[in-house]
Amino acid sequence: IVNPMPEVYDTIVIGAGIAGVSTAYFLHQKEQKVLLLDKKGIAIGGSGAAGAFVSPKIGKGSPLQTLTNEAFTFAQKFYTEHFPDFYHQTGVVRIPKDDEDAGRFEIYEKFNTNKYQKFSSSQLKDMGINTPYEGFYFEEAGVCDAPEMCRVMSSGIDFEIANIDSLRYLSEKHIWQADAYQAKNIVLATGFEDRLVDMKYMGIRATWGTRGDFSTGYNLNVSMHQSMSISANMNGIIKLGATHEKSIKSPVECDKKMALELKRRASNLVDTNDFKLINTFCGMRSGSKDYFPLSGKIIDAEYMLSKYPEVVRGAKPELKLFENLFFCGGLGGRGFVFGPMMG
Repeated sequence: IVNPMPEVYDTIVIGAGIAGVSTAYFLHQKEQKVLLLDKKGIAIGGSGAAGAFVSPKIGKGSPLQTLTNEAFTFAQKFYTEHFPDFYHQTGVVRIPKDDEDAGRFEIYEKFNTNKYQKFSSSQLKDMGINTPYEGFYFEEAGVCDAPEMCRVMSSGIDFEIANIDSLRYLSEKHIWQADAYQAKNIVLATGFEDRLVDMKYMGIRATWGTRGDFSTGYNLNVSMHQSMSISANMNGIIKLGATHEKSIKSPVECDKKMALELKRRASNLVDTNDFKLINTFCGMRSGSKDYFPLSGKIIDAEYMLSKYPEVVRGAKPELKLFENLFFCGGLGGRGFVFGPMMG
């Protein structure tokens, strides 16, 4: 019996969070033959645990704010046009945390480039939100059903659960070998992990997140963010979180105590008396040091450090990049904002 030659894909995307799924989706739309791989499944890690809010960034007009709001406009249009059943345009209210933060909001207002309204504390109270502050309401913003959105975006794309152990470039064939799989191009959407290729130079850091989904009859028709995120009531469920726990350095079991702590914190803004925890989600998200997302080719760090050790002291020789090896990730807490545009 002669074993058939393995199928050669145009691109293999390793990692099926929102970054990997978005990348695979757009390559598939370009009629590439794409294989999506993940060691656990689609949106099992940080993307599945995300609050998945899709809203603008407020601030003083920094380059990061400009990019985030460009990504928000792209994502909101993309989800609304292609996957409206999994994007809930609830609107999002941004509320100051304290008096000092309220002072900042006055400065931020002139940099709100996306459509917004100012809601007074009495207007917010009428909506079921208890706060002494006025807030910015972005009506086009909303919330994604995180794992469901990732699954529907990846429909029609070849997917396999596989824990890839090694990558090898077959230079004579111009093909990448990822264990038993072959492709002309590889995209690593592996989040905080860099075990396949040394990507420490990117400065990616991991942040653990927990989200709690609560059943409730509380009439809340708008989503909000203050020091935490609270979704609108969607089919009898309000989502709280996700958290940003930097002290947890590697994945752990989901702990419902953190979800219940979110309920306690939410009680400062909404009436949580009938909130009943029905599900806890958790996972590790990856972000960069400067909070910008990352995409592009990958530097051969091992080669560069070996041939040009002075790079660690600021020397800038010509970079050696891996052939047809790419990265997309580092989306941080705004994965569902950045995902489509970065993909």
